[in-house]
Order: sequence, then structure tokens, then C-alpha cells
Amino acid sequence: MPIPGATFTPMYAHDLSYLEGSSALKDRMYALSGRKPNAAQVAFASACLLHGRMFWDAAGRATMETSPLLLYYGAAAYAKALVIASTAKQPQDLNQSHGLKCGVQSGDLIADFRIWTDGKGLFQEFNDVAASLNRITYTVAG
Repeated sequence: MPIPGATFTPMYAHDLSYLEGSSALKDRMYALSGRKPNAAQVAFASACLLHGRMFWDAAGRATMETSPLLLYYGAAAYAKALVIASTAKQPQDLNQSHGLKCGVQSGDLIADFRIWTDGKGLFQEFNDVAASLNRITYTVAG
């Protein structure tokens, strides 16, 4: 049963759907990086954007137990798209691990768990790219 009233797909995820086509995405990748991307980079980034949106859409319809995994896969897909779009990396050169660690300092409640990056992995690559952007806009609903 989905979480009542929960919406996980950010509004901008649908705004990015026009980039799921290769011609618009190729132009945006060039504008972002100053390099002309090859066909493999464009196709991979396009697929990642599509998958990210689909995972987040599915998370909104999923049960409370499975939606976090779908949100993670969506975030990973968007991270891959941004890394490919912003760097000279080829799809096969992306780090195959997420590079996230999870631990608890005290207690055994979920609220006590902390997540961090180990300095390697996909989410570190994403951070390295996103940190160089002049801004990331987000809104908190509620």
C-alpha cells in the first residue's frame, strides 16, 4: 500500500523529461561542459534521466518498505546523468560503487543512523560535479 499523501517525484523531474530526447540533451551537455558529447554519452545520460524519473514516479506509488530503494535508484540515475553530462567520462568509466557508508553512533533507532560518503564512488563523483555549479535550487514541501 502506498504511503498516504506522499509524493516523491520532485516537480523538476518532469521538467527534465524534455531532455530524455537526444537532440535537446546534446545541446544542454555542450552548454554545461563546453565539449561536444559523443553518441554513447548522450544516449547514456538520456537513459539515466528517463530511469531517474521512472524510479521516482514508482516510489510515489510504492509501499513504505520499498519506496526508499526506488528513491535511491532514482537519485543514482540522476547522479550518473549529471556526471556524464558535465565531464569527459564515458559510461563505462563511472565508478561502479555508490561510495556511501551507513552507521550508527549510539542506540538502534533508525533516527540514529548516519550516512556519509567514503570519498570514492558515484555519489562522490556527483558531489564533485555539483559542488562546482553556482547553485542548486530545491524546495522543501510542507
